[in-house]
Amino acid sequence: MSNPRAITKAAVEVAKAEFEQAKAAWAQFKQVKKKKSGRPSVWKTKLGGKFVLAVMDYQKAKNCSAARAIGEVLRRPEFAALSRYGRATEVRYQETRRWMDSINPWSELRARIEMEMARERYGKALDRHTAALRAEMPPTFRNRE
Repeated sequence: MSNPRAITKAAVEVAKAEFEQAKAAWAQFKQVKKKKSGRPSVWKTKLGGKFVLAVMDYQKAKNCSAARAIGEVLRRPEFAALSRYGRATEVRYQETRRWMDSINPWSELRARIEMEMARERYGKALDRHTAALRAEMPPTFRNRE
């Protein structure tokens, strides 16, 4: 009597062949690289970085909104390739600016400096407001802290 659980030599060879086929198919699958989808990387090049810096400089010089600064900077011939329809350019600008901030080691320091400057401005405004309120109060309330 033969054991019903016994594996025959032919079954082992078939299993090995199937394994090798699956292994070859997996290796071929890993070799095929899918084309990267999404936006072209023109915004993450030097041109995109120069555009972001030009918009920030224009905003600082003219004290205007990002949309207006983007429109003005796009009129320059070196940035004509970045022009998009509608607000798409503004969206790409914001994405590129966030990307630049994420790779810039000084961005966290700059954010802290800006926060400290805002806190100082708020403190000065609060002091001016408090002084103006005390000037309008009757003399009995002015001396209280």
